[in-house]
Amino acid sequence: MSYAKFIESLKVESATDVVKHLSVSELQSKLDMLELYWGQFEEQHLKLLSGKDCSEVLEHDYIKKQVYDHCLLSYSSARTVFIGIIKALDESVDMSESFYRRPAQSASTGQISQRPLPKISLPSFSGDFPEWTPFKDLFISMVVDNNNLSAVEKLHYLLTFLTGEPRKMIFVRTLYPRSSKEIPL
Repeated sequence: MSYAKFIESLKVESATDVVKHLSVSELQSKLDMLELYWGQFEEQHLKLLSGKDCSEVLEHDYIKKQVYDHCLLSYSSARTVFIGIIKALDESVDMSESFYRRPAQSASTGQISQRPLPKISLPSFSGDFPEWTPFKDLFISMVVDNNNLSAVEKLHYLLTFLTGEPRKMIFVRTLYPRSSKEIPL
C-alpha cells in the first residue's frame, strides 16, 4: 500500500464510529503511524519535485491528480480527529508533542526544543507592494524561522497565504527548480 493510500485509509477510518470505541493508546498508535507515513510521504514528494525534469514532473499523474494536496487534506483531517478524540477521552493527555513530528534539536545543548507557532494570524499576500514587507517579516518569523517545520510544510504555508500572481509564481517555481536550494524557503 502506498503512503498516500495508507493516509487516506486512516482518514476514512477516522470518520467512522469505530474510532470512538478505541482506547487512548490505540488512538495514539494510529496517530503515530499517521505521522510516520506522512513524514515518509513528504520525503518522497520532495524527491519527486527536485529529482526530475520539469516537463516530466508536470506530466506526471501525481501532479495532474493533485495527490499531494489530497493526501495533505486526508492527513490533516485524520490527525485532527485522532487528537480530538484522545483529548475528549483523557483531558490530562499532553498533545503538544503531537503537533510537531520532528522536534528541532539545539546544536549546542542537544536538547529538544518545542516552539509552537504564535497565535498570530498571517494575512494573505496578493502582490500589493505596500503589503510585502509586513507579510514577509511576519511569515519569516512565524514559519521560515520555525525549525519544527519541514521544508514541505513551510512551502505549503507559503502557498496557503499567497493569492493571485504571487501564488502562481511560487507554485511554478517549485515545479521548475534548477536546484532544491531555489525553493523559496
